[in-house]
Amino acid sequence: MTLRVAKKTKRLVLQNISFVLGVKLVTMVLGALGLATMWWAVFADVGVVFLAILNYLRIIWGNSRVD
Repeated sequence: MTLRVAKKTKRLVLQNISFVLGVKLVTMVLGALGLATMWWAVFADVGVVFLAILNYLRIIWGNSRVD
C-alpha cells in the first residue's frame, strides 16, 4: 500500500513539474515575441500553481483507492 502511494505521488510530481515548466516556457516565448503581457504571465503562474495544487489533492481525495 505504501509503495503504491509513493509511486502515485512520484507520478503526480512529475506531471506537475512538466506541466508547470511547459506553461512557463510558452509564456516566456510569447513574452519574448511581445505577445504576452506581464498580466498574462501573472495569471499563467497563478493558474498553473492552482492546477498543481488540485492535482496533488487527488492523492487526498482518492486515498481509499490507490491506482
